Amino acid sequence: MKKIVPIRIKLTLWYVLFLGVILLAFSVSIYTILSAQLHSEADSSLRIVSSQLLANIAIVQDYPLFKRTVEMESLTNRLLAEGFAVRLMDSSGDIVEGFGPFGILKASIELADREFASISTSVGVWRIFTLQIGQWGWLQVGESLSSVRVALFRLSRLMMLIGPTIIILALLGGFYMAKKSLEPVERITLLAEEISVEKLDKRLNLTLPNDELGHLASTFDGMLARLEESVKKQRQFTSDAAHELRTPLTAIRSIVDVTLHRDRESDEYVNALVQIENEIERLTSIIDDLLIITRLENNFPKGDFEIFPVSVMIDDVLDTNKVLAEEKNIEITKDCPYDPEIAGKR
Repeated sequence: MKKIVPIRIKLTLWYVLFLGVILLAFSVSIYTILSAQLHSEADSSLRIVSSQLLANIAIVQDYPLFKRTVEMESLTNRLLAEGFAVRLMDSSGDIVEGFGPFGILKASIELADREFASISTSVGVWRIFTLQIGQWGWLQVGESLSSVRVALFRLSRLMMLIGPTIIILALLGGFYMAKKSLEPVERITLLAEEISVEKLDKRLNLTLPNDELGHLASTFDGMLARLEESVKKQRQFTSDAAHELRTPLTAIRSIVDVTLHRDRESDEYVNALVQIENEIERLTSIIDDLLIITRLENNFPKGDFEIFPVSVMIDDVLDTNKVLAEEKNIEITKDCPYDPEIAGKR
């Protein structure tokens, strides 16, 4: 048997999945943008340092050398403190001069063909900027990318910590919100299980905003009100039908009781049977009327109504109750100053 997953769980899982995709895309975007920004700042720093060093290079016997000035000494000390590696290479690719940890950077003439290059060393990845010095050689400035890698690593660790935390909180919060949102539906379900013909007066009476659930609750209450009214009308109809059917049946019973009370002539028996026949016709007419009413209530095509005066219907009622009135010494008279016509079935 296939297990049915509750709607609140489905809503929560879809919400968390959607949020997870957004968080993943956001995290990847932030990581990519920050990585590009940090690498761009490192490249800009190398360009600036190279420009400062180029201004302090002199060509001595076709070899590029750093000037021995106070400005160059101050620049060297600052770059050493910041961890830069600097070297000068002649046109053959041989190292002429340098300072900082340039020894870990493998000298290669191939680096001269690229302005920027990233190389792996025993102490991590370094970013190298190569600047050609005319025909005399190249200036190379290197900077460790360890700070960039550390920053990106910390960012990834932070995202790995925050991401699952947000997902868990969203899962709990989403489940709670879905449960709260679907509480009216649960109340409707419980009330629907309690409803019976004898308990149609129950209502939800929920105070909700005019949204989908509020409209559903009000519609359900309206349906119960209409159902209760329909049942009341059905009960009233049943009561009225029983009353209408009891009148001719009581008349027939009275005719039979009066006729059998003593021996009578054949004419009296015939008269009694005629009265019984009339009451049976009356009973049949009532049943036909009830069927017509039932068809009308169920939107069935109605039969042809006849038009007749109200006095005719009054005469039928008087004839029906004549025997009962005589038995109880009651005199019934008719006074009908107006005789309007009505449409219906007699």
